[in-house]
Amino acid sequence: MNEPMDYQAQAKAFGISLKELMFVEYFLANGLNATRAYLEAGYRPKNAANASAEASRCVAKHRVKTYLGYRLKQLIGDVEAEKQRLIQTLTFIAFGDVNELVEHRRACCRFCHGEDFRYQYTPDEYRQAEQEAEEQGKDFDPQGGIGFDANKDPNPKCPECFGRGVSQVIFHDTRHLSPAAQALYAGFEHTKVGKKIVLMNKEKAFELLAKIHKLFDDAPKVTLALDVEALEQRFTERMRRAHERTQALRQERGLTQDEPY
Repeated sequence: MNEPMDYQAQAKAFGISLKELMFVEYFLANGLNATRAYLEAGYRPKNAANASAEASRCVAKHRVKTYLGYRLKQLIGDVEAEKQRLIQTLTFIAFGDVNELVEHRRACCRFCHGEDFRYQYTPDEYRQAEQEAEEQGKDFDPQGGIGFDANKDPNPKCPECFGRGVSQVIFHDTRHLSPAAQALYAGFEHTKVGKKIVLMNKEKAFELLAKIHKLFDDAPKVTLALDVEALEQRFTERMRRAHERTQALRQERGLTQDEPY
């Protein structure tokens, strides 16, 4: 019973009793075990020995067979739909872009874009540094100025990082993933060194897709090219030789044509 249904309305539509409808539903749910379905549907045979025979008669009813055929078509359709969803999910996992979930960047360092390649502040850092200098009675050194943006690319001319920048690992917001990335995403793990993103197995998804589509069916195929005429000639020649040997033995033993040798 894969989906909710109005059993009363369904039974009325097919002209069967509610018990007959439930018999079909249990019949399908119990691996086509008619006797078990018959009992679970609420039928009460006179004795256990009669249950199997009565269940068989129930299945044979034309109206019951009609409803059973209808439900089988539904279930086959459901199985096909599930199969297609499974293939789609495996495809998403296999070809989903990991960068939608987590990426590694080389971002600029603090000196890459500062004036004269000096340390660059964010606006709030600049205000705090200026305030601290004032409280300590020191002259404030603006160094590389304001405007540090960690999203900028490294400056290849930077004398501090030499254009290599700073390594960053960024986890993206999983609320806004594409369907492929959603299929690929399997959650987070808390480890001793921090959080770790967990992904579905792309390699396994590729392997399953290859099996489904029979992409690597390397079983050797043996093709027999039979020369029928040549085989007949060989067979005739062997029969001729066998006959000659038989005749020779008969002559050696002095046997007539009808006597066994």
